[in-house]
Amino acid sequence: MAAPPSRRDRDSILTRVRRWQIWTLSWPLKGYLLGVITVAVAVTAVAVARADIDGGDVAVYLGLLGCGIVTIESARTVHEIKGAISRDLQTVWYLAIAITLPYAFAFLAPVPLAAYRLWRVRQSFAYRRVFSNATISLAYGAASLAFHYAEPAAAARGPGTGAHALAWTGLVACCGALAWLINNGLLLIAIRFAEPAARVQELFGGRETIAYDLIELSLAVPLTLVVAISPGLMAFGLPSIALYRRYLLHAQ
Repeated sequence: MAAPPSRRDRDSILTRVRRWQIWTLSWPLKGYLLGVITVAVAVTAVAVARADIDGGDVAVYLGLLGCGIVTIESARTVHEIKGAISRDLQTVWYLAIAITLPYAFAFLAPVPLAAYRLWRVRQSFAYRRVFSNATISLAYGAASLAFHYAEPAAAARGPGTGAHALAWTGLVACCGALAWLINNGLLLIAIRFAEPAARVQELFGGRETIAYDLIELSLAVPLTLVVAISPGLMAFGLPSIALYRRYLLHAQ
């Protein structure tokens, strides 16, 4: 049995915690960030505890996470412009996870990718990345719940053919839009606390940002369709998404 941490170790941990940059924020913003993160952790824990998981689902989940890691690595050496809106395209993989797997995976998916990104990509304000992934967890977890409960038969049978395929794809697109609304709504509240005088158009970048979001959704929906047909086909969608990620960073 491992020995319990000594008092010196505990003091060292507490000192590091006190140095976290989130404690320097004003209380309304700090309380909101901590509240959203806490809710995301609690909901994810409950979802995972209640999940009925099999080996096939885990394999698909790990494959999609691997694709997300490759996307991160494909542009890790390209420096992002300070102040620019980050476009890491991870939501493409999150939507595929939310639709093709039980909802517990959607709540859990941002955790390993966030940890990997924090490890591999230098981040001045780590709490921002943690908060962002908490909102993503809640958004795509909700989208997964909406998909599986709105049409359980469609979720179970997959896209199928003909009219059923069109209805299935439309439902996926609606769930992707729902995740976008929840994620950006939670982010908007945080930005409002930080910059009360900022206008909505300034926060989200106007038409160009919306165009990027629509392109991202247009990539996520067909990828989800491909994964639902056969999970192994995700390998064919990876190169285009990784290349588009690099293109966005170079364009910025």
